[in-house]
Amino acid sequence: MTATWQEGDTAPPIRFTITEDGSPLDLTDITVKFRFAPKGQDYTFERACVPDVPASGTCHYAWQSTDLAKGGEYEGQLVLVYADTTQRLSAPFEISVARSISAPES
Repeated sequence: MTATWQEGDTAPPIRFTITEDGSPLDLTDITVKFRFAPKGQDYTFERACVPDVPASGTCHYAWQSTDLAKGGEYEGQLVLVYADTTQRLSAPFEISVARSISAPES
């Protein structure tokens, strides 16, 4: 999966459907966290996703104003935290943030 946003975007959110063995994973008792990192580096933040329809495995992360402040290549990863506190990590996925064209200085 490669997702693309524009530098400075706060919408649309990044949406996920989490599956296990090809079927939606019920997220009712699972906390899903989203990690974001410059490509090849340690993550810069880990924040909770918002469940959409937990039984259907869907959730999203709503970008904050500084998340996509700089264009470049990034990676995302989901962390599933179960009720017993065990965790499962997704495979990293690519996120591309296109550079915005700046206004000329006057």
